[in-house]
Order: sequence, then C-alpha cells, then structure tokens
Amino acid sequence: MSPNNPEWLTEYPPEIFFGIKGPRIDAYAVALEGWRRGLKLKWYTKDAAAFKEMKTWFVDQPGQLFSLTDQSKEHFFFRTRGDLVSNKAVDIGADKSKTKTYLEKENVATPKGKKFDSHVSDQEIIDYAKKLGFPLVIKPTDDSFGRGITANIKDSTHFIEALNHTRYQQDYKNIIVEEHIEGDDYRLYVVGNQVVGAIHRTPPYVEGDGQSTISQLIKQKNKLRQKNPRLASCLIKIDQELIAFLKKQNRSLKTKPKKGEQVLLSYKNNISIGGDAKDKLDQLTDQVKSIAIEAVKAIPELNHCGVDMIIDQEQNRAVVIEVNATAHIGSLLFPGQGKARDIPKAIVDYYFPESIEADRHNVPIYFSFKEEIRVLNNASLQSVTITEPPLGKLIKTNYRLKGKVSSRRYQESIKKQVLSQIDLNGFIVNKSRQEIEIVVATNNRQSLAEFESFLENLSDKVNVQKLAKVDDHQPVKLGFSIIGKDNLVKKFKRKSYQYRILRWILKGFEILNTIFQLIILRINKRKNKTK
Repeated sequence: MSPNNPEWLTEYPPEIFFGIKGPRIDAYAVALEGWRRGLKLKWYTKDAAAFKEMKTWFVDQPGQLFSLTDQSKEHFFFRTRGDLVSNKAVDIGADKSKTKTYLEKENVATPKGKKFDSHVSDQEIIDYAKKLGFPLVIKPTDDSFGRGITANIKDSTHFIEALNHTRYQQDYKNIIVEEHIEGDDYRLYVVGNQVVGAIHRTPPYVEGDGQSTISQLIKQKNKLRQKNPRLASCLIKIDQELIAFLKKQNRSLKTKPKKGEQVLLSYKNNISIGGDAKDKLDQLTDQVKSIAIEAVKAIPELNHCGVDMIIDQEQNRAVVIEVNATAHIGSLLFPGQGKARDIPKAIVDYYFPESIEADRHNVPIYFSFKEEIRVLNNASLQSVTITEPPLGKLIKTNYRLKGKVSSRRYQESIKKQVLSQIDLNGFIVNKSRQEIEIVVATNNRQSLAEFESFLENLSDKVNVQKLAKVDDHQPVKLGFSIIGKDNLVKKFKRKSYQYRILRWILKGFEILNTIFQLIILRINKRKNKTK
C-alpha cells in the first residue's frame, strides 16, 4: 500500500462524497449506514421540534440532523453524536477545564494544569506558571481547531507574550495553563468499550524532490488532497502566516528543499488548515487504547466520542488532552495514509445492535445527499424521509448498447421502464453517439428478466450486449439517472457548429471561384472583341 494510495472502504466510495464538506460528510456516512440496513431515515432542519432538547450548535444548513428508526425505537443524531450522549456530557466535553476535572477524578492520565477565569490577574497566572514549571501550554477553555493555543512555551518571557496574545489580542479571557507534553497528536474514536479508529495528525508539510520550490510542492500536494473527499476542502493555503512561518526557518516560497527533506508549514496539527491524517490504529498498544476508553467512561453518559491524545511512543507515555462528543470522522473514513476505519458501522451497531446481522449490500447503493437535502431549503418543510433501499444481496448487471441510442426519447424510455419497477436502480452512461452503457442493480431476478426483455424489444436498430465482467465496487444511486448526456450533446453541438463553419468557408471559396471564373470569362470576351 503506497503512502499516497490509502486503503479506503468499498462501502463508502469517495465519488459519492465529493462536494460534501466537513461535518456533513460525518452525518451522511452514519445516515447512509443506517439506511442501508433498512432503518427508516429522516433528515431535519434546525427548527425541527425533535431537536429542541438536544444541543445542536453551529447548524447553519440542512444535512446535519437526522433520525434512524426500526420497528421498536427511534434515535436522533447530530452529525456523529446520537441521543444516547446526554447534554451534560456535551457540556463537559465542550469545557476543557470540566473535562480535566472529570479525568483527574478517575485517575485518567492528563496534563497537570489549572483553569483561570477572566477576573484572575495576569500576575497570578504568571506566578502559577513558574510554580508548575516549563515547558507549558496556554489554551482557551471553550474553543476548537487549535484556535488560541500556544504550545511548548519554554520560559517566562515567552509565557508573558503568549498570555497577552491569548487574553488580549485574541480575546480569550478564560484560559487553561498546563504542562506541555512531548509526543505525537492523535485522535482516537471510541464506541462503548472499543477503540474503532485512530489517526496521527501532523502539521501541514511538503517533502522536497530536489527540483521544485516550496510553492510548487504545495500545489502538487493540494492536487493529491483534492482526490480525497475529506481533504479536498482543507487545502494548504499560502498566506502571510505560512510565509512568516517559513521565514523563521530561513526559507521562502522559492526555496527548493533537498530530495526527501520535509518542510513544516505550520506548528498546528489541524487538518482544516492542510494538516495530514495517517491511520495508526494497528500500531497503538492496548495500554494506550485502554486510556482512551477510560477517558470516555470518566464522563457521565458519553458512550462514544473522539478522544484527543498526546502519545510519546519512546517514553511509553500517553495523556488525554480533550474529548469531543461530536467528533469529525471524515479523516478516519478517508485518511491521507493507511486504512480507513468503519466508524459509521460501529456507531449504528451501538444504537441498533439488533441490525448488526442485517445484510450489508454487496454493491454500494446510495441516495444523493445533495438532491435530498436540497428539498429542506423549502422554508415550509422541517423534515424529509428518504425512500427505502432494496435490501439483501443485489444482482448487478451491465449492458452495452450500440446503434441509434443517443436520442433523448430512447434513453427516457429506458429510464421510465426502470422507474416503473420499484426494485430496479441504476444509470445510463453515454459513451459516444452510437454507444451507451446501462448499469442496473436489483434484488429481484424477475424484474431483471423483464428489463432485459424490454431492452431487446425496444428497438431493432440497437444491439444489446450483456457484459460478463461487473464491478461490484462501482456505486449505484437510488433511482435512475442519465450520465454524460449533457456533455455529449455539447460535444455534438460543438462538432456540428464547427462543421457548419467549415461548410460556410468552403461555400465561400466556391462563390469566390465562381466570381473569379466570371471575371476571366469577361476578360476573354473583351480580348476577342478587340481582335
């Protein structure tokens, strides 16, 4: 497995996630897992009454709130967090100071430190820092994404500078001062008594090839990130902060690093600013995993969440920095390196254990997230229920059709036939003006036989060939769609337009030639008259 070719899960093909950003990837993945098991899926707007009692911060657009229902119960979800995680647990996790108190109470390893409210003087904080001992970290009690954090403060002078920056320039009045722990930054995801995923987060960096500048290497790396659904919206940005960071290393955007040389572009480990996520679940010791599990148990009614840790493999030391009740799982599903981990399965297993035995589709079937969520932009709606998928093992079949297949009427007839059979789903791919490919998936052999008969009898000017090779990993969208038709039409129009121009030019030459012949004819007539 190449570092640049991570091993992603076939259940979550990357092509169905592109264009879905940040936390909506998390919500879609969990909702999709439940929906595929036959659980009833309903999406909600932020104004829905069902979520009035559930803490759902920062819901600025539909696609983050949903419910899953079976015959006996219904559970509500905000992104990855379900209703078995209480509001009390959410409050504790959102306040780093409260989290630290609960962890220390249960003897879970966490950095020594103390919270300081806005009324505490700077001098009192400075005195505490000297007593605790350097190196230290200053961070806000209630923010995320690394905002307001200054780490590895090594002396009083730098501590005072960092304190002024956090308290007055960034306006974080309530802060925590704690010991700085050397090690690597990890995000583990815990469900119940099991660690089901772990990534090592690193700051954004580039690796030299001996020829390219740092600026060129950033562009090359961003191209790789654009192939990853999670990282596509988290590109490395060239801004003044990055330029200043390079300057501290006596480098610039024009510097050409040696081959194999890694150049850090920030000290922050945030994926959102271009940091990297590498799967490390199999490399973690049982001791480290047990610390993460105990951290979740230390918070009442937490059940499942992300646990951020600093791990020093050499010193065999691991400490919990914070817990996140509504953690992102996009980087665990689509890591930059390593194996993807099936966090959605673990979450749905926890809420609906009786559905564990349900057949997971051998063909990844899905519904269009954007199309379904777009309905909720209607101000009069507060929820939308997704059509049930076909359950059980699916039969996937590919057909190649050649002949007069490009007309809209012909393709719409096929679409109408598929949609008339509720257990058929698939799509048409326009290959050329004379060739299309049809992919269908169903759990009903009778429906498939009827569809094949329909294709054979639809037109005697079309040759229908059933393909022997079928890619079961290719996803199939619920319903039926026609792919590439618009581009093909544009291509044909462009070709016909060019053809018409060529005809006009040739016709122009013909007219000019006729005029020229007439002129020659008149000249010859005059010559004859003169004679």
